[in-house]
Amino acid sequence: MILFHHARGLPMFAASRHPETGEPIMIYAGEQGYWPAPDIDPEKFNRDIGATPAQLRAMEIGSMFGFDVPGSFVENHKEKP
Repeated sequence: MILFHHARGLPMFAASRHPETGEPIMIYAGEQGYWPAPDIDPEKFNRDIGATPAQLRAMEIGSMFGFDVPGSFVENHKEKP
């Protein structure tokens, strides 16, 4: 079950991999930056909470550039068929 961050359609949190090191990280909706998550398998975590690839990409962009940039909006990412 996914917990949503207000009306934006983003999960409250998601797991990803650090773009340079590949280490697992946690991203929180609305907050820039990330937190190390060495004990988490990001792909399994996101699958278990029901996060879509578009939601994850929006979260990754928001965590790096702010949640007010166009890339942090789910509707700006197309789902793969």
